[in-house]
Amino acid sequence: GPTNFTYPPHPRLFLSSDRAAALNSSAVAQPFMAALLLQADMMINAPLITYNFEVPRCSQPGTCLAWGPLNSTTGSLPVESDRLPPVGPLDTATVLQRVATLALAHRLRHVSGDSPYLRAAVRQLEETVRWPSWYWPTGQAQQLAFGMWAAAIGYDWLHTDLSLSTRDALRDGLLRQGLLVAHR
Repeated sequence: GPTNFTYPPHPRLFLSSDRAAALNSSAVAQPFMAALLLQADMMINAPLITYNFEVPRCSQPGTCLAWGPLNSTTGSLPVESDRLPPVGPLDTATVLQRVATLALAHRLRHVSGDSPYLRAAVRQLEETVRWPSWYWPTGQAQQLAFGMWAAAIGYDWLHTDLSLSTRDALRDGLLRQGLLVAHR
């Protein structure tokens, strides 16, 4: 076979260079971009969102799902309950928000190459694909979808600036954590 084979450029399914340039030059988009960059700047040094499957009590109303009756004021199981079910969060929705914000900030401000936004997004993506699961056994399929979406956004928007090992990890995570689980 050919010794100088190179892969064709990634198609950028969600955010092409032309679309990023149009956003950068759009006066209408400037307030949105300023707000996005402010959020992204706060996310750069934020602690990673880590895998957290069991939380013994939920502190705010509506913050968890649990078996049995919930205390209507705290959203947690009644204190007298001795059977605590596995409850979330598997916070893939927050991972999606973080990755999309950081990746978009990177694409809009650093068309290619290294940036603090890229490094923060890659750290979160690499952590998330190491999680044992993106899916609650109690049926929270949207958690699986958010995990897949986060990895797909990161892979697509950051593709040219990702190392080969990070690309491989994201593809493997999408397959192992997402597609194969969704297929079951």
